[in-house]
Amino acid sequence: MANATKRKYIKISLNGMKDESEIRGHRKTYIGSMPGKIIQNIIKSNVKNPLLLLDEIDKISYEYNKNNISSSLLDILDPDHNNNFVDNYIEIEYDLSEIMFIATANNIDNIPLPLLDRMEIINITGYTEKDKINILKNHLIKKKINENLLKNNEISISNNVLIEIIRYYTKEHGVRNLEKEISKICRKSVKKIDIDNIKKINININNLKKFLGPRKFNHNIYEIKKSGTALGLA
Repeated sequence: MANATKRKYIKISLNGMKDESEIRGHRKTYIGSMPGKIIQNIIKSNVKNPLLLLDEIDKISYEYNKNNISSSLLDILDPDHNNNFVDNYIEIEYDLSEIMFIATANNIDNIPLPLLDRMEIINITGYTEKDKINILKNHLIKKKINENLLKNNEISISNNVLIEIIRYYTKEHGVRNLEKEISKICRKSVKKIDIDNIKKINININNLKKFLGPRKFNHNIYEIKKSGTALGLA
């Protein structure tokens, strides 16, 4: 059996995009004109049917020129119209119907309804506590140790500390703030090793406050809410 051909992957960030010409391209009469990001990335991929990721599509709703960008995206994502997409720079029709479009968003309430109507919504839950521990052990801790010019034998962080940080120092479904807390521990460890001439730093529950301060949150997001608990009052 022949191996299936893999689709090439393209990512276009919509965060901060203000002008529809970034999607449709500039007209040639403008100084510094160029094709839009759709055509530019298709040319780079060297294929006509890549997988195109529209990252943070919900951010366009905050922009001043959002209606124009939304209308451009409507044509691009509509299978009945995107087979004759016209970029303002190349001025010829291009068939986008073979491209697989995937969009990401943190809050679908910020996506214009006509645009949302053309999408099939797939909800993806955040990381579980177990997932975060695995990410820390297999990736983040090693990354931060290297970034801060530490050696693996110069710092040790216990599992109880990882759980404590996840539950009471971060309040997110991702790992961005978790990475910041680990980075803070590594920076302070470097300082202690250099100034106090300590060969190894052992981070445990008893000395965690010296590195991160007191708990930032009283309850972790993974605690099961009991019936009758009010989650919000106004």
